[in-house]
Amino acid sequence: MRKEDFDGIMQSMEEARRWARGEHVPGLRVHYFPTDVRAIHHGTGLSPAEFSRQIGVSTATLRNWEQRRRKPEGPARILLAMLARDPAIVTRALAGARLILSFHDGANAAFRSACEADLRPLLVRRKESVAAEKRSYVFTEGTRPTN
Repeated sequence: MRKEDFDGIMQSMEEARRWARGEHVPGLRVHYFPTDVRAIHHGTGLSPAEFSRQIGVSTATLRNWEQRRRKPEGPARILLAMLARDPAIVTRALAGARLILSFHDGANAAFRSACEADLRPLLVRRKESVAAEKRSYVFTEGTRPTN
């Protein structure tokens, strides 16, 4: 082995040690990619629609990731890595999160009624604004109505 090749390997080993200790290594870029999105999804016990809604992507995107036609990028990749370690992390993080729905009077009445009926157990506050001609509802996940 040539000395320059050996020196390159030793430099790489030293950089790996520094990275493992949490030190900054100039020029090093680490890519976190969960290799099996399907296994991560199944680990949560959620349906594809529930899981995709929970992580903020469409069901089609989830399907493409699971079938390896596409790869998650950016924050989605990090979120999936977190879910691989702890499948309930998103559920715990969003516990108590508030959801605000606003319906203008022109909104489809059947859709509005269905939403109101399905979400009524989580209703925190209902506001009606005659001037704005819309109704807003504030819901908190997993809580009982306060008024």
